[in-house]
Amino acid sequence: MMTVVDRHLLRAAAFFLITLCGTAPGAADGAERWNSCVIANCHSSFRDTQHLHFPVAMGVCKICHRPTSAGGHDFRLAREGGDLCRYCHPEIGAEHNDHSIFGARECTICHDPHGSGHRFLLPEAQSADMCEGCHAQILRGRSVLHTPVATGPCTVCHDPHGSDPDHTAGDTASLCFQCHEVTGQELETLDHIHEPLKSGDCGHCHDAHGSESAMNLRDDVPALCYRCHEEIERTVQTAMHQHSVASEPGGCLICHSPHASSVRFGLNSDPLTLCRGCHENDMTTEEGETIPGFAHQVEGKKYLHGPVRQRDCGACHNSHGSDHFRLLVGEYSPEFYASFDLDNFQLCFSCHPQRGVLTEETTTLTDFRNGKLNLHYLHVNKPDKGRTCRACHATHASDRPKHISDRIWFGDWEMPITFAKTETGGNCESGCHRPRAYDREMPVDYGEEGEPVPDRETPPGEIGE
Repeated sequence: MMTVVDRHLLRAAAFFLITLCGTAPGAADGAERWNSCVIANCHSSFRDTQHLHFPVAMGVCKICHRPTSAGGHDFRLAREGGDLCRYCHPEIGAEHNDHSIFGARECTICHDPHGSGHRFLLPEAQSADMCEGCHAQILRGRSVLHTPVATGPCTVCHDPHGSDPDHTAGDTASLCFQCHEVTGQELETLDHIHEPLKSGDCGHCHDAHGSESAMNLRDDVPALCYRCHEEIERTVQTAMHQHSVASEPGGCLICHSPHASSVRFGLNSDPLTLCRGCHENDMTTEEGETIPGFAHQVEGKKYLHGPVRQRDCGACHNSHGSDHFRLLVGEYSPEFYASFDLDNFQLCFSCHPQRGVLTEETTTLTDFRNGKLNLHYLHVNKPDKGRTCRACHATHASDRPKHISDRIWFGDWEMPITFAKTETGGNCESGCHRPRAYDREMPVDYGEEGEPVPDRETPPGEIGE
């Protein structure tokens, strides 16, 4: 394969031969050079041309034109078509994927063989004006043009003669990065790369010439994203509970970086920071429902729920849409009471073991027990009016151990929950029942009627602490 150095050497050799021919016996020089072809009533216009083809400037017209008769004014080309040009320009096109015009040896479609008022002997000042003659269809229906197309220099991206084999349609990224340096740096420094960019195919999402969409995208977002992410499209369109940002114009880009990110799934930041950007304060949906703001739920709280502490909202919420309340990834009852069914606790059981509510007596599964009696089982595992997780626990954060809530909505009543933990148990006073205490080592005896036995000492820690 011919190298860049080889091509420069060929060019230098070609210029040397032309110069040699121009000074050989019989070649015109000085004032006589112009008398050969450029005379007042013949080719005088070449005298005022700013950019002359080298043989014309040297006065060696016979390099390209050969007389057909002695003393006559009939000439033929020294070689046919593009072969004539390649005789002096062998470095152009070697080992290239040829432009169709170049491959057809039609050099004079783009170049004036004698001279021009423009560089490279072009008939137009802007390459785009020439390219449009053959490629006008490229700009049809495109209101948003790529800047090189809009300003004219097609040669910023295209070699007018042909491209190297490595610069094919499947490897456009290296070309794009010559201008879009920041995107190239992202590819080198960030861990999570969008698949089209990783494969070097910028054209998968962008039209290099222009489009009807911002940033020369091949379609508007999210329609463009749905071309690959069909499953997400189905979720967005069919979910019972929809996340509005997932379907609004440009919504995908609010959460995701289209090129690369330091966060998985190409998110613009960690999920907690991202979600708080919209959910910091209370917001009202189009249906009139108020979604509580996140700030007052977590700010200054001593105990954060694990996913919140890990800044991973996606552990519990599907950001595109869900068939479950509050976009949750599994069932989590929005009600205070629910008949016990494992399906009603699907979300919580994705992290917490089911046996915690299936086992009536234990000494190891939980600290929330009175002696061996599992109090999670007692509260939850009921055929009717079993307490759901939200009856006692704050979903995101709390100032009390075990994420116990300070207050919980029970219908229209914001019911207080007064809970105090001791070294071996705890006690609770709420609107659900009379004050209750429990102890793992010295179980409280409530008798058959469910009331404390009078002679039993109250466990350490007073109710209401």
